Formats: sequence, C-alpha cells, structure tokens
Amino acid sequence: MSSLNQHSRQTYCAVVKCVPGDERFVAADLISRFFGNAVILRTERGKPYIADAPNIHFNISHTKGYAAIAAAERAVGIDIELYERLDNLRDPERFARRVFHPNEIASELSRAELWTRKEAYLKMLGTGFTESSHLLNTLDVTDARIWRIFSDGAALCTVSVALR
Repeated sequence: MSSLNQHSRQTYCAVVKCVPGDERFVAADLISRFFGNAVILRTERGKPYIADAPNIHFNISHTKGYAAIAAAERAVGIDIELYERLDNLRDPERFARRVFHPNEIASELSRAELWTRKEAYLKMLGTGFTESSHLLNTLDVTDARIWRIFSDGAALCTVSVALR
C-alpha cells in the first residue's frame, strides 16, 4: 500500500507499507524517488537535509512494516508508529507523565496520536525528544500545522509543517 498526498502546494507526503525488516531500505528508496541523487547530510542532532538546497526540507520515519517521507518548502517533521507499540506499554501512566504535557494527557487523543504529533513536531524543530519534552503542549502550538495523514488501524502517521 502506498499513499502520496499533496496537502498544500508546498507539502508532499508518502507512506508505504512494506515487508517488516525492509523499512530502512524503503525509506532510502523514498528519498531517492523524491530527490534523485541529491547529497543528503545530517545536522548535529540528526535531522536530514539536502546539501545545496536550503529551500527544500524533508523528514523520514519508519516503524515495523512502514516507511514515510514528507517534503516541504518549510521545516517539516513526520512520524509513523504502530498503535500496538504504544498500546502495550508496561506502565502507560508513567510513560505519559514523562512524555506528554498534562493537557495532552487530558485530551481525547490516543497515545499513538499524541506520540506521533509530538515526535513529528520535535523532528520539524530538529530537536527530537529531550528531558523537557513533557513541557511542550502540541495541542496549542502556533508555529506549525500538525495533522494525521495516514491511519490503517495498525499504524498512524502524522506530519508537522512550520507556518513560516
């Protein structure tokens, strides 16, 4: 299964369901399909970028059996996660307190929805998770648009794009 969505003139996303174990290969193939032979580098914190193309931003994500990519003219982050992985935690309340803002915990959203929102947003910023990630409420961000682009009952994918 593959899904390519153009959510605006500036944002393109693709999600591919693949054989478990092939996620990294599929993610690399998505990069090649989107950008050809472009030279891909990484920031100190690991965010990928295209050398000599400062106006093109992209991000990748993968989980067991899925790979995803987002590309935009602004900073972008994407995350895909299996519902099962976040539904089967040993101590879900402790996990929630360490990762989510109290308003996120109080929301009606599932852990998978909250996790992919937060990870996509933090990847957009280029920071990734930190000790203080629980202080960030992704339900109230004003510098990005965050939305779910894919869900098939097994996995959920969310993208975050900077507004400026």
